[in-house]
Amino acid sequence: MKNYLWAFPIAGIFFIFETVFGAVPTMIMRLLGLEKAANAYNRFWMTYTSDFVLFFLNIHIKVTGDVEGLKRELAKGRKVCFIANHTSMMDIPAMCGKLALGCGFILKEELKRYPFINTMAIAANSVFIPPDNLKGGVEAIRKGAERMSGGTGFAVFPEGKRSKTGEIDDFKPGSFRLAFISGADIIPLTIKGIRAGFEERKSFFGRVDGYLHVGSPISTEKLDRDRRSEICQKVEQQIKTTYASL
Repeated sequence: MKNYLWAFPIAGIFFIFETVFGAVPTMIMRLLGLEKAANAYNRFWMTYTSDFVLFFLNIHIKVTGDVEGLKRELAKGRKVCFIANHTSMMDIPAMCGKLALGCGFILKEELKRYPFINTMAIAANSVFIPPDNLKGGVEAIRKGAERMSGGTGFAVFPEGKRSKTGEIDDFKPGSFRLAFISGADIIPLTIKGIRAGFEERKSFFGRVDGYLHVGSPISTEKLDRDRRSEICQKVEQQIKTTYASL
């Protein structure tokens, strides 16, 4: 039995609450063509519920790095693609709660099968990417780029899956295509310590300290293939180096 099975009944209540008051109103706004209102409401709701989850689990996150640079990017309405390592199910609440991102995500297609999670992902304008399907993957990236043009920021986990060891796996260069195709600025995010608050938690009680480091924005406009490859390597190395130092 996994250590975090105790949280499933609580998670069920949370997902129902989130769906009724967060996802459904957001999807209705999108159906009515109210994209700006939908994005604003989704950002507010994702921030509120994410902060509640972190508070309930007693996970305290220290945010470091170029937070002002992130605020400037969002204030300017720039296209933004967040590139982050992925070690915990709580990574998304950490990003949405502490940074108030309200962004969409590039997610594995298998998550479509999970009730409530799929509804929340759709409400956030996320895109599901099929495994081992090059054509389907290209189409998913194209959809993400289109939605980003409509004002939705996106987050990508370039490892392709959640690390079960807490260590960062190698990044897949194809994960950066969303930023390159859309011309979005890349903001590297390094997340550490949150697994201890959920996957590796042995008791409900006790405070857990985690870290979220915000890297400076990196422009992707008008880059040739060699320069794109350099940026992929630079972001991966930056996140891994920061992770080791936190």
